[in-house]
Amino acid sequence: MKVIKIGGGSLKDKETIEHIFNLIATRGQGNIFVLSALNGVTDALIDGMSAALADENAIPEIIGDLRSKHALVARQLISDCDGLEVFGRELDKSLSELDRLYYGLNFTREITPRMRDMISSYGERFAVELFASALRCRGINATYRMPEEIGLYTDGKFGDATANLRKTS
Repeated sequence: MKVIKIGGGSLKDKETIEHIFNLIATRGQGNIFVLSALNGVTDALIDGMSAALADENAIPEIIGDLRSKHALVARQLISDCDGLEVFGRELDKSLSELDRLYYGLNFTREITPRMRDMISSYGERFAVELFASALRCRGINATYRMPEEIGLYTDGKFGDATANLRKTS
């Protein structure tokens, strides 16, 4: 088994993502793929923190822009209506969580390292939900797991964490 990291620069357009899907279909069985956020999403999440901190009225637009970007990519990659519907529900749930985090940030009037890490992680969360749905639509058995579901531990240094491999193993 291999762990293969796919960076955000590789997730910039439909053609590049389709190429990754083909690689996964031909060489991916039994491997673990770690995904970055779609190109530009992490920056949007970070910019969203500053906007949400300054004005809670900005939050619906931040969430709407993220929803639009991911829904557009999903429509390009998921031809199966059931798969699109499943992804839509997963995306809505994740965006609802993110929405609460942005309002919490506005309420507390601070961006802590922990909050920055939590909010920044949503780009990767959206990407794995999208990829799993798109791969299943292509007949590839794909599931996703979030770090908290697989027992991944870090040293706890928010903003600059390192995996604790001894505890994770």
